[in-house]
Amino acid sequence: MSGGAASRNKGARFQRLVRSFFEGRGWEAIVRQPGEAGEDIRLFEAPWLSVECKGHAKTDLAGWMRQAKEQAGRRIPVVVFNRVGVGDPGRQWALMELSDFELLVRRAAGSWAPDATPAAAPTPASASPGA
Repeated sequence: MSGGAASRNKGARFQRLVRSFFEGRGWEAIVRQPGEAGEDIRLFEAPWLSVECKGHAKTDLAGWMRQAKEQAGRRIPVVVFNRVGVGDPGRQWALMELSDFELLVRRAAGSWAPDATPAAAPTPASASPGA
């Protein structure tokens, strides 16, 4: 098997690992087929998210994020990448920009407003003790 085919197979295996992680937790994963352009995985229940999978031994965080952003369009890009020697799919790493992470936290908190300006943080004098 040539290096290119072996690399593609390794990438496809990692994509299946990530997909099975989500599906095992009740998500419906829409998976890009080999040769198709676009993100590797989109979650049906989270259409605003675009997942790019990278099963490489060597890291290229900037290049991977650039590719994920190009493919995501208006969705939030996240790169899930392989931790060498770690087989548990739930312990792989996810990479995203801090501003996108903040949007996910905002959504989880029930105040999804992608274009909203965050509320001002309380000043130390106005913050309640123990808060």
